[in-house]
Amino acid sequence: MYIKTGNINMKNGLYFAKFNSNMSDWGDGVITIQENKVNGGDFACFYQGEIKGSKIILHVTQHSTQRTSVFGDLKEFDLDLDIKEFSSNLEASGNVVGQPHLTIQIQLKFLSDLL
Repeated sequence: MYIKTGNINMKNGLYFAKFNSNMSDWGDGVITIQENKVNGGDFACFYQGEIKGSKIILHVTQHSTQRTSVFGDLKEFDLDLDIKEFSSNLEASGNVVGQPHLTIQIQLKFLSDLL
């Protein structure tokens, strides 16, 4: 099932997320997209958010005290992301809300439909 939001057609499903920040740090994880809701995580953080038009507002929370986010010591923050569509894959880019100098690029590769 596809979600039509703005000019973007996103497929509900499981995605592999690969991300890079401008702080020379990177990571990867998995997310699900279902009916404009986003949930996911990696070895250091979990993320939850909502898709509105061609944007995702994503709340990121650190769950491991042994690891840091791609923004160093930030333990909880929101990302304001713009989405672009590439076939069944997506790309998102943006910054930490209130800190435009902290930027991130995220590639989302579609893996599977949700059960």
